[in-house]
Order: sequence, then structure tokens, then C-alpha cells
Amino acid sequence: MSPPSREQALPRLVVDSPDQLQGQVFVLADQPMTVGRDSECQIHVGDPGVSRRHAVVWRSGGHTTVEDLASTNGTRLNGHPVLGQQELHTGDVLDFGPFEVHYEEPRDTAVTVPGVGAAGLTATVAGVQPPGRQAPAPPLPSQPPRPQWPQPSQQAPSPSHPAPPPPARPAQPERPQPAAGHRFDVEQQQAGNLSNVAGNQYNYVMQARRDSFFREIAATRTRARHLVMAGFLLLVIGGGVYGWALVSFIVHTNNAAQSANPDFSVPDLLGPKVGGVPVGALGFAAAAIGGVLLIVGIVLHVVTTSRRRRFEEEESRRLNVPPPPR
Repeated sequence: MSPPSREQALPRLVVDSPDQLQGQVFVLADQPMTVGRDSECQIHVGDPGVSRRHAVVWRSGGHTTVEDLASTNGTRLNGHPVLGQQELHTGDVLDFGPFEVHYEEPRDTAVTVPGVGAAGLTATVAGVQPPGRQAPAPPLPSQPPRPQWPQPSQQAPSPSHPAPPPPARPAQPERPQPAAGHRFDVEQQQAGNLSNVAGNQYNYVMQARRDSFFREIAATRTRARHLVMAGFLLLVIGGGVYGWALVSFIVHTNNAAQSANPDFSVPDLLGPKVGGVPVGALGFAAAAIGGVLLIVGIVLHVVTTSRRRRFEEEESRRLNVPPPPR
């Protein structure tokens, strides 16, 4: 029996739904893994119900943690919304919108018991030797080294003038051994704000949340600009058509009145009809829709700018740095 591979000894996320991805496995190493529709995400999901950067899952120090990145549909752990950072255990079910996975941790593979017919694979548990083999005899103690007497050519130091003792070195504090992965010892630091103390966990989550927020803000501002441009064009074109219909009515009525023809007919107020609908009515409807779109786009742009400014002010207050210039 071959020893377990490194991937088999690591925890994993197994996809439960959608059906076309069921059974797919994502191995969790000691690095953050982002779930989302963005092509840069380590767990890329092309479902529109999943945000661009939906959540982040990482493993560090033997613990696996999940945190939602302000996603639209949210992240659920065993049916409950994920608020902040929450630790995962074997069998937990995660819902990233329509994308569902469950978490698995491998069993302890530190001790491997050989199967029937396995040659050369033995394990020692608590100092007990496997049956069928005798413990090797302890090695014979080596001969103590013989003392080396000074040669005649070497002159021993005079006992009247003993050599001065070496200067005492200050005791160095015991330094913790670096663990696998990120180091948590930061030596000596003096600063107003200490960040990145435990590797890239907290900073990565905050940076991912910040990037997700600014992507959402940029997308909203783009939609607002499109609404403003479309509304302005509809307002100008529709207003022009409606104004042309009114001016045509006034001109034709004035000409008919000045012609002194008793059989003149009054033209339509809203101009000629297209498909049974007056042209002036179509222009008025287009202008009204354009005005609504223009107002919605302006309001959306103002709200987006206010949200961005408030986020930057809160961030500068938390980090104790001056806010960016407006």
C-alpha cells in the first residue's frame, strides 16, 4: 500500500450542487482561496448567482476559516448566514448562493498500518515493535577518548597567572521556532499601526473586501453613466419630435386660416400617425422615459459617490491616516 499523497492529507471542499459540478474537489492548502465569478478567483464559479468575489476560505495553523466578502446573495454555513470569520469542521455545508459544497478533513495519517502482503511498510506505535521482528541489540558503548597529555614542546600555562575567564555573554531570550507556513513572531516593532502580524490572513480578507467594494462601486457608476446618457438622448430626441409636431400644427393651422378657404381642415394636433399612433405622442413618451432615466442615473451616481466617500472616511479613521483629497 502506497503512502497517502500530500493532496489526500489536506482538507478539501467537495461540490454538492450544481449537478454538472457535483463531486469536484478543491484541495485547501495553506493559502487563501477566493470563491467567485472573477477569473482570478482560485475557485471560479460561472453562475450569475455568485458574486465576483463572493467569499474567501483559508487554512492556517491547522484550522480552516470562511468569511463572506459582502456578496449579494451571502454565504451560509449549515443554513445560517456567515457573519465575520467562522471556523469549519468536517461535514459542514457551505452555500455560496446556488453553489453548494461540503467540507472534509482527512483522518490522521501520521501512523500507517501495513495491509496484508505489504512489504517493507512498518510502523512503530508508542515504542512497540511490530510482531515477527526482534528489536535490534543496543549498540556497544564506544571507548572513552583517551586524554591527550601536552607534548614536551608545549609549555603549560603557569599556575601563578591563570588565564582570565571569558566575558559573560548576555543570555539571549529563547526565540520561538518558526512553524510551517506563516510566522506569528514579529520580533520588535514600534509603530502606530501594526499590520500583517499573522501572515496574510487579515490583510488578505480586508484587501479582498476592499477590492470587491470598489468593483461594485465602479460597476454602479458605469451603469449610472449609461442611464444618464440614454436618458439625455431620449429626452432630446423625443422632445424634438414632440416640438416638431406642435410647430407643424401651428403652421398648418395659420396657413389654412389665412387662405380664406371655407373648406380648410384643421390638422392633427400631434402630427401625422405612424402605425395608428401620432408622431407627437411617440415623441412625448420618449421624452418622458428619457427624463425618468436621466433622473435615476443622476441619483444613482450621487449615491455611489457618497458611499465611496463614506467608505474612504471610515477607512482613514480606522487606520489613523488623513482621508484622500476630494
